[in-house]
Amino acid sequence: MAFSNSLKESKFCFTCISKLEFPLKKIFEIPSQGSILIMPENKTVKNLGFKNMKNCIFTKPENILDVNDWLKNNMDKASQIAEEGRNFILKNHTLEQRSLDILKFLKKILVNKYKGADWRNGKIIFR
Repeated sequence: MAFSNSLKESKFCFTCISKLEFPLKKIFEIPSQGSILIMPENKTVKNLGFKNMKNCIFTKPENILDVNDWLKNNMDKASQIAEEGRNFILKNHTLEQRSLDILKFLKKILVNKYKGADWRNGKIIFR
């Protein structure tokens, strides 16, 4: 609860992904609370549908202060990115959406047609 409250009070949150580039829960939690997700760019989050300057900001750690200054000087754009990020999460990465994905996955298994899946542009694509 304290983490969620901290996110609600923050306009921008810099974070990272795991060393294995596995998406951590916080990359969904940050934008869902209306804060801007700021993190290094990587293939995993891009495949999950995160887009630089649209629903998040990709930057290297050494550029965090520059990004922070830019955001403070461009609050209209910052608000737009935060809103897009929140809407993106609520549309594509909710418990309800994952439940629907799991249901599709299980149906494919039941008819012996599951061949794997990949994330592309924020959607899970079954092979």
